[in-house]
Amino acid sequence: MAATESHDLPEGPNLPTPRLVAGSVALGLLVAIVGFAVFSSNPIPAEDAAILFRYSENVASGYGIVFNPMGPRVDGATDMLFMLTLAALVAVGFGVEVAAAAVNSLSLGLIATLLFLAWQSKAVGPSAWAGVVPVAVVLGGPIWLYGQMGFGTPAFAAACTVVAAASISASKDAGRGHLLFLGSAVALAGLVRPEGFILGPLIVAAQAIVARSLRMLVVPAAVWLPAVIGFVGWRNIYFGYPLPNPFYKKSGGTLHLEALHSMAEFVAIACLPILALLLFGLLLGEGRRRAYALVGIAIGWTASWTLLSDEMNVWFRFQYALLPVLLTLSSDLWRAVYSGLSRLSHGAAVFGVAMTLVITSLCFATSVNSFLRPSAKMLMVHLTQPEYVRQQSVHAQVASVLRENGKGVERSLASTEAGYVAWRSGWTVTDLWGLNDKTIAHDGYLKPSQLVELAPEVIFAHIPTDNHQSSSVAVAQSYLPGWTGMTEPLLCFVNAERYVLLGQWRDGGSFVVLARRDLPDLMHLKAQFSDLTVWGVANTASDGPLPVPEAC
Repeated sequence: MAATESHDLPEGPNLPTPRLVAGSVALGLLVAIVGFAVFSSNPIPAEDAAILFRYSENVASGYGIVFNPMGPRVDGATDMLFMLTLAALVAVGFGVEVAAAAVNSLSLGLIATLLFLAWQSKAVGPSAWAGVVPVAVVLGGPIWLYGQMGFGTPAFAAACTVVAAASISASKDAGRGHLLFLGSAVALAGLVRPEGFILGPLIVAAQAIVARSLRMLVVPAAVWLPAVIGFVGWRNIYFGYPLPNPFYKKSGGTLHLEALHSMAEFVAIACLPILALLLFGLLLGEGRRRAYALVGIAIGWTASWTLLSDEMNVWFRFQYALLPVLLTLSSDLWRAVYSGLSRLSHGAAVFGVAMTLVITSLCFATSVNSFLRPSAKMLMVHLTQPEYVRQQSVHAQVASVLRENGKGVERSLASTEAGYVAWRSGWTVTDLWGLNDKTIAHDGYLKPSQLVELAPEVIFAHIPTDNHQSSSVAVAQSYLPGWTGMTEPLLCFVNAERYVLLGQWRDGGSFVVLARRDLPDLMHLKAQFSDLTVWGVANTASDGPLPVPEAC
């Protein structure tokens, strides 16, 4: 059997009572209902979310996991199980946006249920409503923004929270059933998103060290390790590569230390309530191993993200799952810390509780100001002015024009923006950035000669210049690293092939729409784009040609 720490914990329930379980589930359902109202309100999902929606609809239509119907198999969505779940819901009649809102809201409700249950089961002394605190920390954070934008982050965070909760149960009762369930939870998290096969084993290893139980490490591994091998093997057979396409595109074979900065910023804003417990745990004898275990999980998770670019890490969504995981695991640490404070004196225990609540309140206020306020503001705009939101989106307006001109025929588009426009236009799309193109992800950006062979009818691109600039890289410093490696050959190509500039909306660079000169509906497309105004900025395509790169 696993050894436990030497101190005696104060009286408290070892197992949740039926009343506590019912109350936790009721809380989760309430949170899920509110979550669905919020998540389903956004008329324009984020680019990465729209990419996933496109995959889900293609799977539901029977094309398989492809970016283009009848196109090659490729996985640019990354959130495999989340994407397949949406596809299943779409196949039975749900809209993909409604499906995403439903899955994410249920995930948020599950997180709230598990957090409240874990902490209330450990409630001791003057902390009888301790479960309210971690739930408030989560609800005061960026998870509303993730759901609004259509990201699968809440679903992945929920899967990892299940792993954390299962690891607590397994550490108390290392029976075969508990351990096999823990291994299955790790496998599930990894199928939702591949990083689950990193965070899940980190959680299991940390809890096994706390419990001093080799069995707790080995038995779950007998479930999740074959799942990893099988999943990677299937991917290699189905796609031709073992990892999702974005991993090849974003990693670049180098370390990305900017992830350390993102993690430090995320911890400073969202995770400081846990820091208060960690400090008490390290200073007191009780809970020290638990505190070290939590620190180890955070360090391991942070280190893993140095292997990938921080591209599209909106509101720290890549690192976010760490927050509910640490909050869940901190429930055991809280009980141990209270035990240590009680040994000093009743006053010390009360002081510790008070300080923890004060620090948590300050951090909660910071998190609300950083995340909840902009989320609420965004929600109000989405609810009251959905058409205004669409009119302010160049992606939505371009997609609308292309969709109208692509009905009933197959048309080709090359784009640096492979999310919303690809999803809504219905055109066959080449993702010039490479997240959804195996050739570009593995071999590099398309050269002018390759673009000639491709000969897209229309090009929609975000370029670091405009027709008021003399340089083709005038504002390259404000774009993602490597962006000009894609746009320079593109600008050479459109100049050599004399593509017609139909639209340009300047934003410190510019979004541009270009079309082949031989299109039968060229003048019709030009007329439709000429009057489009985005962000109050008129179409300035008629002001002159785009600058030509020196390399041409």
